[in-house]
Amino acid sequence: MKRRMLVKQIKTAFADVPYPVDGNITKTSCYGLGCRCAECYEIQEKFAGKSWQELTADFVAYHYDSLHLFTSSALHYYLPAYLLPSIEDPVEYCQLSDCLVFCLCPPKQLLPKEDDDWFQKFGETRYDYFIERMK
Repeated sequence: MKRRMLVKQIKTAFADVPYPVDGNITKTSCYGLGCRCAECYEIQEKFAGKSWQELTADFVAYHYDSLHLFTSSALHYYLPAYLLPSIEDPVEYCQLSDCLVFCLCPPKQLLPKEDDDWFQKFGETRYDYFIERMK
């Protein structure tokens, strides 16, 4: 499939996705802390009120590692803003592709179960792994 055709299909597929419910971009509790971390507040502030269509590739690239902090509705809404640069210029925005694969392909033990927020657990697991590696 040609890049232009794929880009057009993504734009069409996500054209009617509604803005995140109540403007909640990030989770109210991240990493099991019971509250938003500083990064969540920053992401909430930077993305609030912006449509995915108006986000520049450089803006998204700067926030490439923020996907795991998004609410489910925000992830659904902003996903095309991350997909498009990684397709249109995969060399320049390679970190976006890496993060997309990392965030959208959970490890086997975190595959969805009934009434299970696998994406939150996935972020927590990756955070725990990171902290463990830093010791």
